Amino acid sequence: MIRRIYELSSFFRSVIEDAVIDRNLTVTPFLSYPRGCCDMGSELLAQYLFENNIETEMINGTSKMDNSHHVWLCTKDEITIDITADQFNGQEGMPSNIEPIIVGNEAPIHKIFSYERIIEKPICLMHPIYQDVDWTNVRECKLCEAYHILLDKYL
Repeated sequence: MIRRIYELSSFFRSVIEDAVIDRNLTVTPFLSYPRGCCDMGSELLAQYLFENNIETEMINGTSKMDNSHHVWLCTKDEITIDITADQFNGQEGMPSNIEPIIVGNEAPIHKIFSYERIIEKPICLMHPIYQDVDWTNVRECKLCEAYHILLDKYL
């Protein structure tokens, strides 16, 4: 299962990177991927994994060092999935050489964000369960737009 999740996550990250390079994914905040993209990137990955029969929850953790946040996914079997952790490479107080894709046990970077963790259910972005999307919420509309760009051109 870990190998399959890694392969799907790796492919999905490469799709995001290609879409950014091609200037097709210009939805904020993706132009600086992976920096600042952990929330929306995790939400999009959760949808992709869901469509591949892997259910996840989003973990939103806070760092005691500076109250910064980081978001990643976790399965019910406690498999950690993170496609944006490397955004912290080179930052003071963070581990060095953070892998771009983490699938498995929590990595040292996740332990930094262990203060006040919130577990959230991802939003379902696809038909026929669109009722989960709040069309008055700008963030949710951006998520739908981004996912459909990836779906139409890359997936």
